[in-house]
Amino acid sequence: MARTRGGKSYRGERSFQLRDEDPENLENEEGTGGGSDDEEPKKTRGPTYMRHIWGRHGTDKRIKVKFNTLGEPVGTNRSKFNEFLGALARIGKYAPIDIDSWRKIPKSLKNDMIDEKFDLPVGIEERVKQSIGKKWRSWKHALKKTYFSPNESIESQVLKRPKRVPPQQWRNILTKWLSEESKRISATNKKHREKKKMNHSTGKKPFAQVRVEKEKKVGHPLSRADMFTICYTNSNGVPSSYKVGEKMEEMEGLKNQLPEGEEDSVGRNDVFARVMGEERSGRVRTYGLGVTQSDLWGDIPSRSTCFRLVMEQSAAMSKMERRIQQLESIQQGRSQGQSSPSQQRYTSQSSNAILWPIKVGDKVTVRSMVDSSKICAVGVVRNLDPTSEVGDTHLGSYWCEIHVNVPVENDEELMRPYHNFRKIGDAIGVAIAWPISLVILEEN
Repeated sequence: MARTRGGKSYRGERSFQLRDEDPENLENEEGTGGGSDDEEPKKTRGPTYMRHIWGRHGTDKRIKVKFNTLGEPVGTNRSKFNEFLGALARIGKYAPIDIDSWRKIPKSLKNDMIDEKFDLPVGIEERVKQSIGKKWRSWKHALKKTYFSPNESIESQVLKRPKRVPPQQWRNILTKWLSEESKRISATNKKHREKKKMNHSTGKKPFAQVRVEKEKKVGHPLSRADMFTICYTNSNGVPSSYKVGEKMEEMEGLKNQLPEGEEDSVGRNDVFARVMGEERSGRVRTYGLGVTQSDLWGDIPSRSTCFRLVMEQSAAMSKMERRIQQLESIQQGRSQGQSSPSQQRYTSQSSNAILWPIKVGDKVTVRSMVDSSKICAVGVVRNLDPTSEVGDTHLGSYWCEIHVNVPVENDEELMRPYHNFRKIGDAIGVAIAWPISLVILEEN
């Protein structure tokens, strides 16, 4: 409930939550919890798997994601891209939770996360890995907050394992959380967190997208003081806490003292900095993840930004060279009386059977997308032709048609549900489409 002070309304200190630290709804993942038997279980959204992204054909056009000049995702596909990265960070095969820090995760695993389902600018890979790392840390925080108890034994908590966490990883992380060193660090972090008195109110929408939308609306660049006011108040302009209201008043007073005609340009000594203090290394408040002081007011951009800019220029040069070669080839063909490449018809049928060590008729095990070591069903390969259909949808490259004989994990959701078939348990005796990379030849 809003309270007043000095003629202004303020919300309670805990009205808003930190962006990216609110995990997806975990309560629905392992059942409904307490309550009487007569109560209807509350319907919740459940975990986000992004199966419609994982289930895209290998030949489908990649989803284009737009980035601003600072390397931050913006535009219509921004939310879909960020949610996919969040789902990726929750898969133990790519991002094991029992590793102490994101820096210690092998580079080979991080490189595997850069999936080709999205059309990304060249040189953006490091920024994407940085975003996954932040989501991975939030995921570990959510698991600990929801499932861990420092007063219970490992064996009792092993039984409460979230279904998306591999068994051995869960046991390993429980062992670390129960150590005295981990408890000491946790107590220190809680004390630091209690000192935080200002939380923004933008929800899942990142600052970069807020800035794009507001600048388009007002028609001029926003200062950091403007962004603070926008991001730390609700839709009615009410500050999220007393502390936010005080800082807003200070900023407004300094802006009124600026000489006539002078703008509050973003810089190390702008109005925001004079009220909130200097920036710490590696970040700039009111900007998104990965933006540094060097990117905004330094003489030389940060190393990651320089690398991205160099890669963008190299890609543009390569594209121009290919275009020149294509035009030269067309001109040469015309001079010799040949048809141009655009007039020649060229078709290519990719063969899944050549790419993978399985063939039609093989008995196979179908593995889970979340945990590739978990067997979901046993069946027989029925088709490897990318042009064939399962449920009125073309199979596509890197997929196969499986006839399910024995379901193992009845509740495992199908990658491409169709008709009334939604889970493995629904598909006994019928065909399903599954990625070939998750289909393993069963040894006799």
